Formats: sequence, structure tokens, C-alpha cells
Amino acid sequence: LGVVDLTVSGGKVTTTAHLIKKEATAATATNAAVISYIDTVKASQAPILNEVIGTADVDLNGERASVRTGETNMGNVIVNAMKSLTGADCGITNGGGIRASIPKGTITKGSVITVLPFGNYIVTKRINGQAIKDALELGVKDYPNAAGGFPHVFGITFTLNQAAPAGSRVFDLKINNIPVDLTKSYVVATNDFMAIGGDGYTMFTTGPTVNEYMGLDEAVIAYIKALGTVTQGMENKINVVSEAAVTAVAPPAAVTVVPSPAAVTTTSSTTTSQPSTQPVVVKTTVYVVVDWDKVWKITKKYGTTWQSLAAMNKLVNPHLIKVGQKLIIPHPNTK
Repeated sequence: LGVVDLTVSGGKVTTTAHLIKKEATAATATNAAVISYIDTVKASQAPILNEVIGTADVDLNGERASVRTGETNMGNVIVNAMKSLTGADCGITNGGGIRASIPKGTITKGSVITVLPFGNYIVTKRINGQAIKDALELGVKDYPNAAGGFPHVFGITFTLNQAAPAGSRVFDLKINNIPVDLTKSYVVATNDFMAIGGDGYTMFTTGPTVNEYMGLDEAVIAYIKALGTVTQGMENKINVVSEAAVTAVAPPAAVTVVPSPAAVTTTSSTTTSQPSTQPVVVKTTVYVVVDWDKVWKITKKYGTTWQSLAAMNKLVNPHLIKVGQKLIIPHPNTK
């Protein structure tokens, strides 16, 4: 409990402040006049808040620990309401703005307002693909730890590599199933708190505002009314992976690789690990890394292992590959 004393003297205000710990507040007496006023307000609001707007066929998960660490069906209801209202290319809202669950059964206006108590309204901004990626990087930087800025999205899918450093965790980013163009302009729906840089989303301030809409709670209420029955589930928009083991492995020091000429797609090279009268021949393919490639994808495509790929290319950190880099891919089960 915070206590602030204001002293007004000669037109000037001075203040002193102190805190009362939670344990001590248990003995704090309620103020009858304040309680009476609150009860009056609640009674006047009851007819509105108790209005039934729909039914939930499932429990809608808005628990703090869930919405700050991952996708939930409650979050999906909210962003899908944003999508329905704005028709934006994609949208992002922060998990910290979701404050309650809605249990299976009757849904009232009061239920939604308990979930979204801040009175935020919906805003669309025009920003480029790079800013969208930056926003997602910000939102997942603390994963798997809980963070109020964790993104709940529509029109967006991506892979989150939790083993990668903060700022470099978002891969395979797609908007409406098309790989993001980092230079292209997109219309993004969000809430007014984030639109002005709240929760660190300063990249939203770089683009112009396209439109402003009703309150986020009002949009969700209208969306649920239109549905009648909510059956929302998970949409698997965020694929979480960990490549920690990959980043820690260096190629065996004893292996010497003589790669084939880069101009040849499929050829052979000679690999020797110890003096021998017969060299060991390994068939290889030269592969050029493209945008959004990952080691595990490349090895899966060619039926090999990341260990073999790392050894063949002397990659100290096989997780770090870049566009245009040429990799020699060893063919499986060949010598």
C-alpha cells in the first residue's frame, strides 16, 4: 500500500511517501463511504456486464504464465477479432495485456472486460517486414521466461530457436504463408499501447498510422457475438526449436577435407584421417545457402547429419550459416 502525504503551503506542494508492506495492510480498515460508492458503481454496471454474448465450448486460457510464454486459444480469439475488424495483413498484441481466462460455458461482457481491463483500442500501422521481424525478436527475447511483451499474432508464422541469442531467434517468418519481404510495407494491427512503443515495441512508431478502431474489448465482444459459440483452439503459429547441441560441437581436429571444385554440383573428394595406402572417397554435393535456410533443413533434404556437415565444412559453429555460403554436403552411407 502506497501512502503519499501532500502539503500545500504558499501555493507550493511538497510531498513525502512511504510504503506499507502487504502483511501490515491486512489490518487496514476499509472506508465505509468508499466501499458504498464502489458498490453503487458495480450495481449500475451489472445489467451491462452480465449481458450474455455467447458460449465457450472450451476453456479459453488467458492465465498469466501461459500468455506470457506462448500461444493460447484466448490469445487467438483476441487476435482473430482484430483480424476480423481490420482486415490487416497481420497483427500483434502483447500477452501482458491478457489478464484472465474464460471458462467453458456462458460468456458475458464482463468476462471479456476482465480479460482485457485496460481500455486499449485497436490501431493499424504501416511498417516494413524488417520492423515486423524486429518486433517478433523483441517479443521472444526472454523466452522461455515469461514476458509481458510476448507476441500473440495473426497472419504470421515463424520458428523460434530458443538456443539462439536474443535478437537472432526468429526464422522462417511468413506473412499469410508467404516468406516475409523485409523491404515490403505491410499493414499491421496492434493495440494503442504498443503503437506508441509500449513494452519496448518502438519499431511500431516508425510507420504511419493507417486507422484507429474501437476498443479491443469491444472488438472481442462483437467477434464472440458473431460466432455465437467459441470453439477456438491452438493454431500452431510459433514453432519452437532448440539447436543448442549443434552450436556446441566443433569438427574433429584430425579430419582433413579436400573439397571438390565449387563449380561442380555433384562430385567426389578425398578425405584422410590417418596415413593410409588407400584414400577414403566421399561423394559430395555443393549447396549454396539461401534465405531462411537452417542446418537441420539442409541435412534433412540431403539425408545426412549435421555432424557430417560440420566436419566436411570445418564449421566451428554449424548453427551460423549465411546466405550465399557454399556448403559441401556429404552423401549418406558412401565411402
